[in-house]
Amino acid sequence: KPEANSMKLGRLQGLVTFANFEELAPIMNLIVVFTSGTYSGSTLSLVGRNSISDQYRQMAIVGGTGVFQMARGCVNLSTYSIDSATEHVVLEYNLYVVYEKFRESSELSNM
Repeated sequence: KPEANSMKLGRLQGLVTFANFEELAPIMNLIVVFTSGTYSGSTLSLVGRNSISDQYRQMAIVGGTGVFQMARGCVNLSTYSIDSATEHVVLEYNLYVVYEKFRESSELSNM
């Protein structure tokens, strides 16, 4: 389960736009930036609608960099917990990624 003191693998950056006045369902354009571990220096690009009232949501993986060059896939997203006293929300992102290793980084530097 998520722990506040667990090892940090990266961070989530991006843009969240509220475009619907009838329900809380932001449009999200996010980048997963890996800062440690096997995928350090690589990123994944996520995009989609996040209907907060739904228990389970999906977003698309539309690309990436580094190891995840030309990645695609999907993200299953759910709310793990909400602490209304502290307004702390924990979200669970399960990423399913398809990617292909094209070239070694040394080959790219010779181009």
